[in-house]
Amino acid sequence: MDKMLSQIINLTDELFSFVDVHYCYQQVNDAYLRLFRRKREDYIGRHMRELMGEREFLEIKPFLDRSFQGEVVSYDKWFECTRGQRYYFFVTYTPFIEEGEILGSIVSIKNYTQQKRLEEEKVRDKELLFHYAKMAEVGSMASFLNHQWRAPLNTLGANFLTLKRLIGSHENALPLRETLERCEDILEQISEDLESFREFYNPLTQYETIYIEEAVKQVLTFLESRIHQYDVALGFHMRTKSKIKGRKSDLMHVLMIFINNALDAFERRKINQPMLNITLKHRSQSVLIMIEDNAGGIEESILEQIFVNFVSTKSYIQGTGMGLFFAKMVAKEKLGASVRLKNEEGGLKVVLEIPK
Repeated sequence: MDKMLSQIINLTDELFSFVDVHYCYQQVNDAYLRLFRRKREDYIGRHMRELMGEREFLEIKPFLDRSFQGEVVSYDKWFECTRGQRYYFFVTYTPFIEEGEILGSIVSIKNYTQQKRLEEEKVRDKELLFHYAKMAEVGSMASFLNHQWRAPLNTLGANFLTLKRLIGSHENALPLRETLERCEDILEQISEDLESFREFYNPLTQYETIYIEEAVKQVLTFLESRIHQYDVALGFHMRTKSKIKGRKSDLMHVLMIFINNALDAFERRKINQPMLNITLKHRSQSVLIMIEDNAGGIEESILEQIFVNFVSTKSYIQGTGMGLFFAKMVAKEKLGASVRLKNEEGGLKVVLEIPK
């Protein structure tokens, strides 16, 4: 009877195992071996921590402990496995009792990974549609403001010019002329910012020659108040003018997401002397934009999965992880670029590689 039951359990796609009260595997069915591509001897007698990793084991241990107390426990969650796989499981722990003593727990696992990914893709598509719609809406508003403000700004500029002519070259009017010149500079900056803002949120912008230094500087202009607010020491290392083909707004959007994430980390972690370095390097067929901070980096256990939709960590990135997912998607699909993240010297290093 036991042999027949074992054969039946091995024929099912549902994962079954028996874990003793010391958290060691004593039996696994064939579905375990097929899914995780291991041998049976890889499991038998080994502690769950060895196979799952410390983090995952500590998350499920409270559920197992309840099972060892006689309770049937069920839960569902994403599992990050030690070999880099990611699965969504519905898990049930059923106490195994013999002669009144609990010897361990029978673990049954249903694999809902594919279904969960389809659900998340639907949510992602809705989020992306909303994001694009929001960009288009903001772009329309930016165009409206640009149109509405253009005439008043031109009139203001003409009035400044008239005032400069009226005061002429009179020696006592020097402070006034200097003030008017500063006002003209501010006016010109406002006009450029309005135009940049309109282009940035315009989804209909055509492909063009993008000067990388110019795009980076415009993003830093948009974020200038936040950079000053956190007293960030900014390093900008770009010696030669570099250009690529694409939409300037796409490049700016990707850069803004990564720089904003660094600023968020400075704020959340209360970094005393925040530093942000942006470096441009050339390769024979590509251009590298590197963004480095000293905000502590991302936990290694989730670094490889950070670009997966809805994967996030409150230690570095607020929200659902949609921003990084969107950044990588735009970089790949719109710029033909690759994105890599790695922890380095007390912070995170983002490497954006764009083909020339």
